Amino acid sequence: MKKKTRKFLLQLHLYLGLIPGIPLLIVGLTGALLAFTPEIQRWDQPEFYRIEAKGKRMPQAQLVHKIKESYPNTRLNHISMFEEPEKPWTVFASGPVDGKKRFHRMHINPYNGDIQIDITNGGWAQWIESLHRNLTVGQLGRYIVGVSSALLIIISLSGLYLWIPFRKGSWRRLMDKGDALSWHNWTGIAVFPVLIVMAFTGITLTFREPVLHLVYGITASPELPPPPESTVPSISSQPISCKEAVTIFQQTFPDRIITGFSEPGNAKGAYLLHWGYEDDLNPHAWGKSYLDQYSGMVLGEINHYEHSLGAMYQQTWWMFHTGEFFGTAGRFVWALFSLTLPLLFLTGLVRWVGKNGRKNRLKMFFNRL
Repeated sequence: MKKKTRKFLLQLHLYLGLIPGIPLLIVGLTGALLAFTPEIQRWDQPEFYRIEAKGKRMPQAQLVHKIKESYPNTRLNHISMFEEPEKPWTVFASGPVDGKKRFHRMHINPYNGDIQIDITNGGWAQWIESLHRNLTVGQLGRYIVGVSSALLIIISLSGLYLWIPFRKGSWRRLMDKGDALSWHNWTGIAVFPVLIVMAFTGITLTFREPVLHLVYGITASPELPPPPESTVPSISSQPISCKEAVTIFQQTFPDRIITGFSEPGNAKGAYLLHWGYEDDLNPHAWGKSYLDQYSGMVLGEINHYEHSLGAMYQQTWWMFHTGEFFGTAGRFVWALFSLTLPLLFLTGLVRWVGKNGRKNRLKMFFNRL
């Protein structure tokens, strides 16, 4: 590597590391906490998230019917039908609560059908997630986090390039003196692949549609078709109920497991059912089916796994971002990887401030801004 090129990359790596340093430090710390979201929810809101697994679960169609029967004016935007024994169903709904129409959550005990309305906005887990996604400052914060994630990819690639060829003696200095640069280098190399995955999926979280469009283009994948619409009858006709939609689907596809359910949003909308198979690798399932809300006929189906690489990414990027794809062990490992972001920032800062005894480096940096 030419000396001038190396010097330029060092400066690039340095300043790109400092500019998004604070946002990435926050993202790393909150990401580690979010890996334990189920545990935080059960601790913070046991009335919603801690249930006792007694007996058999009620049939899905019966549970959906009970929700609609109890709250007939509420639209079921999405029901997450979790399979974990001690996890309640979560319903994202819109409808009247305390005399006002609002978006809210409901939690359903799948063993006895108890329904609880949640207007707490998710408690501590939701606040940590908001800090992670947008620094709790709304759209501007989302953009800051998204751009910081993009810079993290450049930082990681430039750091890898600077590390090659391997710097002689760095392992010895790490073991003998705990040298900040050695800690920085070895940590960066060890977590490089995962940081790239976390950063790219983090960008997807902020700029979802443009990133997915890019992924479909890079992988030469055909994009998913738009959702089909129900055929509105020419004469007055009532839609089938949510219970009937679930029952029809289960009778038509007895080998499929429903993992999610959404009610139509208007007269032309269709019932949406997410489904998978027993022992699926993807805990959120690969399939979607659309049912005509009047006839119950299957209007269309999508299997993301069979469709294309782009569709597979669209269905799984969130699980790779959180480590959920690899189960409980994956969440724990991802939490450790998230903590390397603060470690990399701090060791890089220590190295930068202390290099050659130049104590005025922070002042020089801020003077250049």
